[in-house]
Amino acid sequence: MLATCSLSPAQEPHRHGPQPRVRHELGPDSLPRQDVPSGRLEGPFLFRSEIIEDTVRKYWIFVPVRGVVA
Repeated sequence: MLATCSLSPAQEPHRHGPQPRVRHELGPDSLPRQDVPSGRLEGPFLFRSEIIEDTVRKYWIFVPVRGVVA
């Protein structure tokens, strides 16, 4: 008896290793707008979980520019 099995892309095992670089074109949402507050990104920072072993997340924080306070 011969059995065969094929996996759909969603069922394939996760592949580790280098991922191909993908270039995305910037769209209109990437441009500065008058109705969006300006500021800067700080980071990257690393969060290392104390609960889930070997879990590390990289994150950035948006710091808005403060206006002049009189």
